[in-house]
Amino acid sequence: MAQTPKSTPRPTSKGTSQKEQAAAQKRQAQVATERRMSAKQQREQQEQRRFMMIIGAVLGLALLILAGGITYQQVWVPSRPLAQVGSTTLTRRDYWQESRIAIAQEIAQNLQLLRLFGSDAQFSSQFAGRSPVLNQQVELLGSEPENEQVITRWIDGQIIEQGAASLSVQVTDDQINQALTQSYAAFLPPAPPLDSSTGVTDTLDLEDQTPPTPEAAQARDQVDQIAAEIYAGFIGELELTGVEPNLTQDDFRQALLEQQRRQSLQGAVEEQLVPEAAFSPSSEPERIQARQILFAVELPENPSQGVVDTAYAEALAAAEATLAELQAGTDFAELAAQRSDDAGSAQQGGDVGSFDRDGVSASGATYAPEFVAAAFALDEGELSAPVRTQFGWHIIEVTSRDAPDLEQQLREARRAAFDTWREEQRTALNATRIPAPTPDPEAAPSEDLPTPAPTFQPGPPTAPALPDGFDPQGEGLQIEGLEGFSQEELEGDELPLELEPPTTP
Repeated sequence: MAQTPKSTPRPTSKGTSQKEQAAAQKRQAQVATERRMSAKQQREQQEQRRFMMIIGAVLGLALLILAGGITYQQVWVPSRPLAQVGSTTLTRRDYWQESRIAIAQEIAQNLQLLRLFGSDAQFSSQFAGRSPVLNQQVELLGSEPENEQVITRWIDGQIIEQGAASLSVQVTDDQINQALTQSYAAFLPPAPPLDSSTGVTDTLDLEDQTPPTPEAAQARDQVDQIAAEIYAGFIGELELTGVEPNLTQDDFRQALLEQQRRQSLQGAVEEQLVPEAAFSPSSEPERIQARQILFAVELPENPSQGVVDTAYAEALAAAEATLAELQAGTDFAELAAQRSDDAGSAQQGGDVGSFDRDGVSASGATYAPEFVAAAFALDEGELSAPVRTQFGWHIIEVTSRDAPDLEQQLREARRAAFDTWREEQRTALNATRIPAPTPDPEAAPSEDLPTPAPTFQPGPPTAPALPDGFDPQGEGLQIEGLEGFSQEELEGDELPLELEPPTTP
């Protein structure tokens, strides 16, 4: 068998082997370097990713906080409920709008009073220049705590609105417009004088002048005119201080209409609760006016019954003698000034002012029950027999016992019926303040204190000289054109709209 020849090994040299080893070592070094570079690069990339993640987390947290703050201020706060009546809720956003309306209503009423009674310096000083202050309150609505008066007014308005609906009582937009134009007629151009050629005088009697009810279309236009006039007056007061307005003309228009709507609804509810046809007026007065002559009895401390009887008997003799003179025709005021021991009424000819069945007088004094009972039992102009009280003997003459007229009695009966109905509706509709007011902590039980004995006066207090225009019967300063309104109405948060223009001299 033939043998395969063996391959001849390639000759190697020592130089070649060293080169290969060097090359291998070089490649190994490059690989190691590349690995180190790669590891370093990976570490740097990881650090960059970690840094970006931290930055991203910080930014994300900041954005989350910012978004949460915006959500809180723009969504949660405005939607937070403050009150509820039936199924209707007052949110904070609604409250801000209600507050704008309330401020606009107050400004409008101030300007109305200035338009009507601005010639009275004492009166106008209370309302002039109020617009800048009220205008600034609009800016603070978002940061100020809630005004409880605004919330209470909203609750009462909803009670009237929802309660009226349950009675099927409605008022139309035209009725509201027509009533508003009459209430704010001072902001409309005056009616043209009557044509003297017709034989009718062209002189207008402002004391008994009631603005005519306009047609529906005319009333709508006049509402816009009134809002424009009020807004112009508002801007005029702001320009004096260089303040920018925070209310618009439409705010005033809406404020006037909402206020008139509530008043008209209330009036319609009152008429349904107490119809005029079913109302029976009373002929008995709730207040009377009288005058007296007092024969005082002064007793020593801890007198015996005999001393008391003697003192009253002596005073009675003088009282009966004076009564005989009065019955004979002697002037009551003259004798009161000469003989009455009550200084407060003697200087007024014996006049003690008006007082109610509880003896509470317009001057603030409270008269003795025996005096009050005897006075209410008298007819007008009738003289009483001497009436004994703790002060002595009184001769009384009633000077006025006029019962309120039908209109006044009907108005008072309707207001009383409405107040009762409103409280019933408040319970039925579950009118609630949110959150509910925190109840006051219960006071520690205390011992029952004796009821103090009532303090009576023999007559009205002795008064110093009064300024011109002041009613001595305690009704306060009389401002022409405001005589028909109570002190509560003039000092309340809603001044009456039905203001008559003052009488011209």
